[in-house]
Amino acid sequence: MTIVRALLIMVLLLAGTEAFASDSGNGWKTEIAPYAWLASVRGDFTTNGLPVHISESLSDITDVLDFGGMLVVESTKDRAAILFDTAYVKLSDSRTTDGLNMTESVTELAGAYTALLPKSSGLALDVLAGIRFWYVKDEVSVPGITEAGSQQWIDQFVGARARWLLTKNFLLVVRGDVGGFGVESKWSWNAIGTIQYSFADRVSAAAGYRALYGHYETGDASNEFRYKATMAGPVFGVSFRF
Repeated sequence: MTIVRALLIMVLLLAGTEAFASDSGNGWKTEIAPYAWLASVRGDFTTNGLPVHISESLSDITDVLDFGGMLVVESTKDRAAILFDTAYVKLSDSRTTDGLNMTESVTELAGAYTALLPKSSGLALDVLAGIRFWYVKDEVSVPGITEAGSQQWIDQFVGARARWLLTKNFLLVVRGDVGGFGVESKWSWNAIGTIQYSFADRVSAAAGYRALYGHYETGDASNEFRYKATMAGPVFGVSFRF
């Protein structure tokens, strides 16, 4: 159900984006940015009581990544903004004694408010709050035993984002947030920093680094599911503004 809800939100938001773009008189500006995230994966995974520890470095990505797709959409008006971010990753690795096949999607919907306007310094500060939908389907294995299962949960999060216009064409963006707070998951955090270069008024490219951590547990004994992992690595993307 989490994936269904996430896809519905994405469709609605993109439909809204189309409406904003077609009506230049309403003050909304929208940015759409597909991106690639070359993330390493390190953590502990337990499915139906079977635990494994996985450590996939950046150099392993080409061997274990089956598919990945990411997209950011942000619509702004005056000091307000609506942010949407979705990442879908499918990994499989049976090269070691402990094996993991995992499909994971993380979808975020948030609102932001510019508390500090750039003015003469070129520095803007946004505060933000939102929800993040997690869906994890995995198959873990140790010699002679294989277990498969899936879980979904929702994190609430709060954070901040700094945007610093270094020159006319270069923009530095740093963002961090924390969530979970024991409501559904125990804890989560997200951090990202990018440098963006504008080729034109409507097109720019970005490169940077992102790290995302989640800790969720449910059940016990043979029903235990545990996800305690960090995904981290460089990000690259392009953005189109309307």
